[in-house]
Amino acid sequence: MADAAQIPANLLIERSADDSARPARIHPVLLGGLLCTLLAVVMTSVFQSQYVENTLSDARQRDVIVHGMALADIVGGIEAAASKESAAKLDELLATWQLKFPDVSNVRVLRLNGARLLASTNPVDSAKKALPRRLVRDEKEIFDLAKELSAAVETNRDEGVSRKRQILLDPVGADSVNISLPYFTSKGGEVAGLVQLTKRVEPVESRTGLVGAIFSLAIVAVLSYIACAALGVISRA
Repeated sequence: MADAAQIPANLLIERSADDSARPARIHPVLLGGLLCTLLAVVMTSVFQSQYVENTLSDARQRDVIVHGMALADIVGGIEAAASKESAAKLDELLATWQLKFPDVSNVRVLRLNGARLLASTNPVDSAKKALPRRLVRDEKEIFDLAKELSAAVETNRDEGVSRKRQILLDPVGADSVNISLPYFTSKGGEVAGLVQLTKRVEPVESRTGLVGAIFSLAIVAVLSYIACAALGVISRA
């Protein structure tokens, strides 16, 4: 065994009788590393939570878009037939659609030619005058919206890229989305009109990130304590 005289003085640890009475403390280097680790865990959990929320939000938006496009295709097929029973068929379609999908409401079908509101499940629309009917002055906004989407479709076709939005999504409160999209009576043809509806969606809850952060912090705390005890980095003041 090496003689104590050969050991540098700065490596010698002198213990006094009252060492056991002094409180233990974590070495500053270890404390700094522990705090950095905890910060990294928290930040990772926050970013993970945001990623999950965005992913779920995108999935819900795609569901609303697919739903709206399916209805617009059926409306376009009925309008393409150009029969006298079109209005009655549209009324029947919207009524059946809402029965089949109770999370859907306020469905509207607008024909650009003649600025006519063909069908609607909103009682306010039929209260003004029986449908189908021409739009009234205070409904100019929906007609302008249909023209805007029609212009966007034409621009994107001419440029060969989808630069302008052809489908509009507007949040309605915390649990619903309003979608407005054009319908066509022929493939590659001009925009014939507009379909609007409001669909209820499940709100995105931020539980994943919080649970992950708490679980990660607990693991880091336990591992840090074990490491301190195993490596003997707890020193006396």
